[in-house]
Amino acid sequence: MGLNRILLGTTAMGLAFLLSGVGFKENRVAHQEKIPTCSDVVQIFSWGQKNHGLVRSQSFDSDVAKRVARLFSEKLDPNFILFTGSEVQELIEQATKKWKLLIQEKNCGVFRSWFQQYFEPAKTRLYLKTATWLKSKSWPKEKKHLKAVSVKYRTFSHDLGELGQRQERFLEANVLAREQSVAYREYLNDILFPMPIDSQTTLAKAMLGALDPYSTYFSETEFSDFYEELSGKTAGIGITVEKSPKGLRIVEVAPKSPAEKAAIKSGDQILEVDGTNLAKLSFRDCAQLLKGEDQTEILLTVENENGKADKNLKRTTQVFEDKKVTTMKVETRAGKKMALVSIPSFYGRGGLGAENSEEKSSSEDLRAELDKLQEKEPLDALILDLRGNPGGYLEEAIAMAGFFLGPKPVVGVKDRKEIRTLKAEGVSDPIYTGPLIVWVDGETASAGEVLAAALKDYQRAVLVGSSSTFGKGSVQKLIRLNDPFLDLKLESGTGVIKLTTSLFFSPLGHSPANRGVRTHISLENDSNASEKKETSKPAMKVEDVSPILGESEVEELHKNESDFKTIIESIKAQDSNEHPAEMASVFEIANQVIRIKAF
Repeated sequence: MGLNRILLGTTAMGLAFLLSGVGFKENRVAHQEKIPTCSDVVQIFSWGQKNHGLVRSQSFDSDVAKRVARLFSEKLDPNFILFTGSEVQELIEQATKKWKLLIQEKNCGVFRSWFQQYFEPAKTRLYLKTATWLKSKSWPKEKKHLKAVSVKYRTFSHDLGELGQRQERFLEANVLAREQSVAYREYLNDILFPMPIDSQTTLAKAMLGALDPYSTYFSETEFSDFYEELSGKTAGIGITVEKSPKGLRIVEVAPKSPAEKAAIKSGDQILEVDGTNLAKLSFRDCAQLLKGEDQTEILLTVENENGKADKNLKRTTQVFEDKKVTTMKVETRAGKKMALVSIPSFYGRGGLGAENSEEKSSSEDLRAELDKLQEKEPLDALILDLRGNPGGYLEEAIAMAGFFLGPKPVVGVKDRKEIRTLKAEGVSDPIYTGPLIVWVDGETASAGEVLAAALKDYQRAVLVGSSSTFGKGSVQKLIRLNDPFLDLKLESGTGVIKLTTSLFFSPLGHSPANRGVRTHISLENDSNASEKKETSKPAMKVEDVSPILGESEVEELHKNESDFKTIIESIKAQDSNEHPAEMASVFEIANQVIRIKAF
């Protein structure tokens, strides 16, 4: 297949993001995206169900219908501030009754009718609530004091009264009227619906999502945004923006970017792009105007305290610096040399960019950092920071594991038929053999868990941070729907499926899906740990499998296990501070590992 890279993790798109363009010209032209027909949606679901790696539920199962209806409404209202529970229950009941008709005759009328009956009226209800709320407020000059803590809901409201209260909390948390001239309808649309909404695309997402939480459908535009963030590189002018009444407010300017060279600063307002006024355009439409191909020119009309000015810029290749592997070197008072290497995501040459040798690769970036760190003298300790890493390409995590383990088995990938053992390639020996600390948190997921679990099982690293990682444990593939391999006769457009195809297991046969990879040393205090436990999602029930290693290697690891536990207990005993700063704790643990000579 042309697009079948193994993917772990996900990337969310927010209101403010880096508007730098992208190298997919056909997807960046402002045009009406083709919407999948009902026939398309049912074919996508049937193909996904057939090729799903974990479960095979019956197509006509009423439980599937209920899950799809629930997900459909949640995808339209992820903040749970548009619909009441009774409105959603009506959809669930109708969908259950007509589910067989939907599958057999490809008739999605029940979802389309409910969408038409409730979605626009729900938005209008919110707009009316907003207008009333705005009039009731006496706005001070300094509106930042109005900002409240955002409340996250997990269920739909019981009635209209509760719904109104939720809407007020949402408006307060987003400080909607921070400028009196704000066009609140457009502002709300940009916050709640960054992508165009239609019933068919939403239904495709819901039907795949009913198979498991990580499977979904992307339109071409959505996939371009998703792939752009996953690759960590794009073409553009290097600005982060958010919607404002006048157009776009610049939140951040990337160093050495075309925007910085043009003296554009944070807080400036973009009023026009190539002569098009942005004031009444949606955030998405404004974004489309800013994006384009590498080396193409763009004319911005920018306003700041000095007045208005036209800026001619040329889009150039930009790197998402917050996604890049970075290094911080530290020398202790005792003269010990350490380095903290942050890996924010496992970006790489996935999918359509696989042929482009200039695409960024997180494993290659890490290897370059390790080479530089050890160029003159060896490190006394290395800390890998995987906090907040949502995942990415599995191949990148496997390659990184090889830098510390050599060509050993790293992960077992299990589908319905078999378990495949994947090893690091391109290394004959480890690149770094010294003391190693892996720093994780509750957001370390997917590919990050693969790397952490492998280093833990081989007793190659001490894991510190949260009590456990996120707990995803499944593998997805990105599959283009127009790939001839699928033989789908779609009526309208194409798109991309992200489908769960398998589970992954650590070298000793453990699945991170069972509440994550547990750390050796938890830096969480009791209140944080209990709060995390209360809000965590139910763990998947995944049976462990036999180790993917040979018997002799498993025996050797078990023999050394008690020694490794002794080392961990010795490190814990050295902590004399009751509540030290987390980073200080991590470096102190690294000091103890050096002292004990654990490796």
